[in-house]
Amino acid sequence: MQILTTYDFVLLPVYLFIFYLVVRKKSKKYEEAGLRKFFITTFILRMAGSVGYCLLLQYYYGYGDSFGFYLGGNVISDMIQHDISSVKYLFAPAKEIVAAAKAMGFGDDIPVSMPNDSNAFIMKLSAVLSFFTFNKYMLISVCFGFFSFIGIWKLFYVFYQLNEKKNVKLLVFFVLYFPSLWFWGSGLLKEPVCVGVLGIIIYLFYKNFIEKKFSFRDMTALLFLLIILTIIKNYITVILLVSFFVAVVYNAIKKIKLVIFRIMIIAIVSIIIIFSLITFDVQPYIKAFVDDTVSQIQLFQKGYQSVQEMDDVGSKATFGISNIDPTLESILINSPGVIGTCLFRPFVWESQKVIIFFASLEALLTLFMTVYVIGKTKVLWFFKYIFTDAVLLFCLIFSILFALVIGYTTFNFGTMIRYKIIFLPFYFFMLIEIYGRYQAVHRKQNTT
Repeated sequence: MQILTTYDFVLLPVYLFIFYLVVRKKSKKYEEAGLRKFFITTFILRMAGSVGYCLLLQYYYGYGDSFGFYLGGNVISDMIQHDISSVKYLFAPAKEIVAAAKAMGFGDDIPVSMPNDSNAFIMKLSAVLSFFTFNKYMLISVCFGFFSFIGIWKLFYVFYQLNEKKNVKLLVFFVLYFPSLWFWGSGLLKEPVCVGVLGIIIYLFYKNFIEKKFSFRDMTALLFLLIILTIIKNYITVILLVSFFVAVVYNAIKKIKLVIFRIMIIAIVSIIIIFSLITFDVQPYIKAFVDDTVSQIQLFQKGYQSVQEMDDVGSKATFGISNIDPTLESILINSPGVIGTCLFRPFVWESQKVIIFFASLEALLTLFMTVYVIGKTKVLWFFKYIFTDAVLLFCLIFSILFALVIGYTTFNFGTMIRYKIIFLPFYFFMLIEIYGRYQAVHRKQNTT
């Protein structure tokens, strides 16, 4: 399927130059802090990722989710051009859009992924951008990459402030320059939008509640972005809110100076939870949750297996997990292996393609960094740092829950690499921050 045209390559420099002018102007505010070069380099990498991903799909794979989003966007934009009142479908559910498209004679052009609301949302964005980009696939892709750049920079800036401007180069490499983050985090996909939205959400929360610069406009934007994130990938919103809630509650308890009061509060909360479990028969609900979780895992696994049986070149980098029984114990027992798979695989010897080989090197670096930091902090101090800081606790919970969801529902290394770019910046920040604290303590001990 030929998606790229000569016009994509002719118009690309024009759009990149326009974006560059905007970035160069904005970069001046970071010059005094010494971040300007990182700001511009991050932009260049995201644009390179957008273009590179387009070329990869067109000339290597020949297909991909991104093409489906683009074709779906074309259907919506064609509907609007055919009848201007079809603008209303930008706010309509996916099934309603599909029905209207068929009624208007565009049934043969509807991609199979369009009836899903989260997919349709990306297609709507593509359709809107098509009116400003001459409907060229590569130009739409760099727009997505630019939004991703905004979000990841906002996230980095929050990390930079929380880290008290220490270990900046480490932070820059692992949050901004890490290859899979800028390559898979760009282009016409769900992940770049999620990266952009999540980064801005974290920044707005930091600005309003940590820096105490409260603004109703920011709160409105925060709510709007949470809605968008929920539409695209609702599990990210759930993980984000759960991680945030646990960190806030823990931080509130930690601020209580008297240890006896802390113990009392924890005891009261524990008693309430235990009493609730005893009073109410939660077994049916737990069983229903477990059964649903297992069925979803098996459904995803069967889906990947069926794709693999088709001998598709894109499905060869697959893996599996052991059989999961429909019990809570089985899910918990398998969880450590699932988390490890998401964080530290593919291994080098599992690489069957060049792309997977590079991903395996990144996974090896992630494993080395994790072992190094845990080893340096003697394990005990590693967890002490986490459980004495609400931000680090948030990062740990967010990363672990995300790794669980991805590990249990993804059985293809290529897809897993793309999905986990959402939580990797948080995981890397946690390791860098803990390493920085270890350095500070070790340096202090050497000087005394």
